[in-house]
Amino acid sequence: MKRSRITVLLGAALLVFVAGCRFMDSPREYAAVVDGEKIYLDEFNERFRVNLSMMGNLSLGAAETDRLKMEFLNQLIDEKIMLGRAVKLGLGVSDGELEKRIEEIKADYRNEEFQGIFREKGEFKVWKEDLRKRILLEKLIEREVNAGVSVSDDEVLDYYRSHPEERTAPERVRVSQIVLPDRERAEQALEKIKAGEDFGKTAREMSIGPERARDGDLGYFERGILPETFDRVIFSLRPGMTSRVVETPYGFHLFKVQEHLKKGTAGFPEVKEKIRSKLKSRKEEAEYARWLEGLRAKASIKVNETALGRQATGGK
Repeated sequence: MKRSRITVLLGAALLVFVAGCRFMDSPREYAAVVDGEKIYLDEFNERFRVNLSMMGNLSLGAAETDRLKMEFLNQLIDEKIMLGRAVKLGLGVSDGELEKRIEEIKADYRNEEFQGIFREKGEFKVWKEDLRKRILLEKLIEREVNAGVSVSDDEVLDYYRSHPEERTAPERVRVSQIVLPDRERAEQALEKIKAGEDFGKTAREMSIGPERARDGDLGYFERGILPETFDRVIFSLRPGMTSRVVETPYGFHLFKVQEHLKKGTAGFPEVKEKIRSKLKSRKEEAEYARWLEGLRAKASIKVNETALGRQATGGK
């Protein structure tokens, strides 16, 4: 089943649901049973509600809500099957790995913005545990699917020859940045550069971005890849020019364009790795679908259609 954009976003926000055993002493309805483990209906409904809350105010009709619930349930069934497979293989996620990933995610936000994602008490705890499970599933898929996928040079060359559109190199710039937490320090950095100090040296000494270790070098970007605010400034600069201070939700930025490449024809060496990455992603997606179908075929899945109040799909 092709999943909607909303369902994909729900899965990205809170990926995994594992039914707890806090109320095992009292009878509870279940939404599904997967290899003997129940997904309880009340916890499923609460998790679905939290997902919608974290995605913002979505205006959904009853039919759309029911459809999303069933898609979400099927996703949770798949995830429970995969978690069982990970346990059999002895895979796990340490607290250190989890904290490292959280810090990487936080780096994309200001602190108050990150905290603002969690609107209700307890949402961070739920998100954190689901992130642990997401990392576990990433490990599982890397081991059982992606590690066995490769793309040969001949495959890449054949694709290049049969797809002329791949020979077009888009307009792109190589850009460096300095990012600071307040305008005053950003203006100070700009004054130092105007006075003749090297942009890279200033980035190393003052920038709070991780790319400061590379003199602020962010690499090459095509139009439309970066936020519109960045694009508008960066593509208006001539090579060697430094921008004014640009305020964004991430801080106060200075940009310097190192190189501006116009749209043209790309030779095979220039696009070789880009094509390889595209072909590998396609192979991984196809192999993942086959692998998951195989796991699902071996699993025992029972969907409680009566409790869900509608005809369910995907159970067996």
